[in-house]
Amino acid sequence: EKQNWDLKNSSATIAYLSVDSAKGEILKSEKNFRALAENANDGIILVKLNGHIAYANKCFAKISGFNDPRLLIPNLNSLIDPGESTRIWEILRGKIEENPVPDRFEYNLITKYGPAVPVEATASKTVWQGEPVAMMVVRDITPQKQTEAILIREQLNLEHRIKVHTKQLVETNNALSVLARNI
Repeated sequence: EKQNWDLKNSSATIAYLSVDSAKGEILKSEKNFRALAENANDGIILVKLNGHIAYANKCFAKISGFNDPRLLIPNLNSLIDPGESTRIWEILRGKIEENPVPDRFEYNLITKYGPAVPVEATASKTVWQGEPVAMMVVRDITPQKQTEAILIREQLNLEHRIKVHTKQLVETNNALSVLARNI
């Protein structure tokens, strides 16, 4: 009976050490993730299915208007334009549930101070503290959108000028044709 007790006790000790070791590995892994994420040039957030932001790095805090990610960043729903909410959540749920959804997408991130910031995001599934979450990498694309708007405006201006000059050339050509017939 003592031998049986020692065997049970040894099994329990091994199981305890295995769980303790696994917890240590998870904590080490999360610490490594934080070290990488805090030095990233893009915003990184981990979002639970209920919209709670489980983690946000400094860059995401800056993009969203929160100077320090440890300050209370609201639920992701408050940072998404209501008109885009359904589309964004379809992508995030799809990533967590491993359904085929776009890897890259754009949306307007509503900041702490109100104005929206155009962002490009990628999403993937990961596990955070034992729970599946969507990891979003977010980049402010305001400069690109400003350049795009300038290019569109210049293209429209050029098209207008081409129409005006084409009309002038047609009128000049018609006048020259009349003049040539009268010579």
